[in-house]
Amino acid sequence: MNKINLIRLRGFCSKHNKFLTFFRFSFLLLFFTNKKILGLDCPSGRYQTANASAACLPCIPGKFTADAGKTECVDCDANTFSKEPGSSSCDNCGVGKTSKNGSAVCQACEAGTFNNEEGKSCQDCVVGQYRPSQIEIKGIMTDTELTECK
Repeated sequence: MNKINLIRLRGFCSKHNKFLTFFRFSFLLLFFTNKKILGLDCPSGRYQTANASAACLPCIPGKFTADAGKTECVDCDANTFSKEPGSSSCDNCGVGKTSKNGSAVCQACEAGTFNNEEGKSCQDCVVGQYRPSQIEIKGIMTDTELTECK
């Protein structure tokens, strides 16, 4: 841990007519809670696993910490994502999209499946219906984000 000079006092000694240092000392900043040494808590979206650290680390995309003072980040749930480092929450995948645990992005539902609710899993099309993986828009084949089977 860093030493912090908490008190540095100088006094005046009239007998010698010069400044004398009466005392000078440094303290280690220690707080004991649940037998752990704590300093400042890392803010939400950041963590630290090591003692005597000077800074907190950001959660990687796909992970988050909602509370301050965490020692690890947790995966975003399925059908949610966090694309930025240092996330304090995960966002729901939009309609027609899905993701696995710990995802930084959402993907379109696979062919033959659909999703018409934000943050929900893709469901299979019923017998007699389909949903393609790509559709043609203005002559260009593109991934489809159709939310229902046809």
